[in-house]
Amino acid sequence: MQKILIIFIIVTLQGSNLYSNKLSNDWIEFREDYRQLFRNVSNLKFKDLAAPTTIVLSSLLAAQLDEEVRNIFKSIDDENFNKFQIVANQLGEPVSFCVFPGIVYSAGYLFNSNSMRKTGRLLYESVLLNGILTAILKTSIGRARPYVESGNSRFEHFTYNDDSFMSMPSGHTSMVFAMATILSYRSKSSFLPIIYYAMAGSTGMARIYFDKHWFSDVLAGAMIGTASSLLIINAEKSRKNIVNRTEIPIIQFKIDIDRIKF
Repeated sequence: MQKILIIFIIVTLQGSNLYSNKLSNDWIEFREDYRQLFRNVSNLKFKDLAAPTTIVLSSLLAAQLDEEVRNIFKSIDDENFNKFQIVANQLGEPVSFCVFPGIVYSAGYLFNSNSMRKTGRLLYESVLLNGILTAILKTSIGRARPYVESGNSRFEHFTYNDDSFMSMPSGHTSMVFAMATILSYRSKSSFLPIIYYAMAGSTGMARIYFDKHWFSDVLAGAMIGTASSLLIINAEKSRKNIVNRTEIPIIQFKIDIDRIKF
């Protein structure tokens, strides 16, 4: 009995040490991805400004349709559509984008799946970056929400009044698009990305339907969320390329025993 107990303790300690090493390695990769992200940002060239310029111009063009799109959604009076929008809206709630990456990562941890742990880590990296960018933009832009009834061109810059202002970009939309982009990148299926982006799009629709955001807010949020994840994906790829280039090549010698004469 004592021997069995000792063996059990040794196996448990080895297992906990293994899991501890996995957590440590994941944290190191998390940190190094962000270091590479900052390196990439610091080395931006003029052509790299195309993405943010596209987001700004697209938002300005979409703003011309804000009132029209709002009126269309306000005219919808269908109980089933309302129920669907309630569910879609929940996808972008903080509890969703905080808990879901943890569920994915924990599942990979418990079932010893490196792939799932990596997906969970990238989700966390993307959600963090997107959250920072969205919060900065919301505060600095300070756009009035639709239900304030002051039009789509009223701004209170550098405000913390989230109830009335801080409408652009849509945080719910940016978060679900950020997660959809990571999940699509990690998916081996060509069909699943369609589902991911359809769910993200439904959340954007819900934000307009419940009069929380203008159409241009939602479009900006979708592009910012997608861009955030692409930045993380690019940082991870760049980091891997650097590691692969700096690896010391191993020279292998093979001796053919049969040709050696004694």
